[in-house]
Amino acid sequence: MRIVSVLVFAILLMTSCKEKGSEGHLSAKEMEDILVDIHYAEVYSTMVNDSLHRIKNKNKDSLAIFYANILKHHDVTPEFFQQSMTWYENHPGELEDIYAYVLLKVTTAEGTLQEGKSKKND
Repeated sequence: MRIVSVLVFAILLMTSCKEKGSEGHLSAKEMEDILVDIHYAEVYSTMVNDSLHRIKNKNKDSLAIFYANILKHHDVTPEFFQQSMTWYENHPGELEDIYAYVLLKVTTAEGTLQEGKSKKND
């Protein structure tokens, strides 16, 4: 009986304590947060220009640094992020849900920014 109790406890412990990526990919929430940050980096990279980069073109040098910093901030390696993207690409329903959240988050932030600009100009 004692062995059964120990086994049940061990199984419960293993299933309740999942580390980041224990399923082989990022959770939907983690992916959402990273993709929102990546979107902001993409937008910002069009604003970081020098004499070699024309306005409205993405500054690829800055973008590479932004990507690295985003992944570091989220404590994710580039390889694990790519592995997660591949997993979600193979599960389009889940990826669609993630992008719906990203779109909502970005458009909400954009609307807030536009409101702030119009109030400032009034």
